[in-house]
Amino acid sequence: PIILSADMSSQIDNMEGIAVHRNGEGETIVTIVSDNNFSFLQRTLILQFAYRG
Repeated sequence: PIILSADMSSQIDNMEGIAVHRNGEGETIVTIVSDNNFSFLQRTLILQFAYRG
C-alpha cells in the first residue's frame, strides 16, 4: 500500500530516519523523521502513520 505520495508541490523536508513496528492492536506503525540541518529554511518533523490492514 502507498501511505504517502508527494511531489514538488508538497512541503516535505529531507526525511532522514524511519522506524517500523507493530502495536498491541496489530497495526503497523511507520514513523519518519527529518531535521532542520540548523537552517531556518527547513523544519524538524516527526510523522507517524498507522496501517490497519
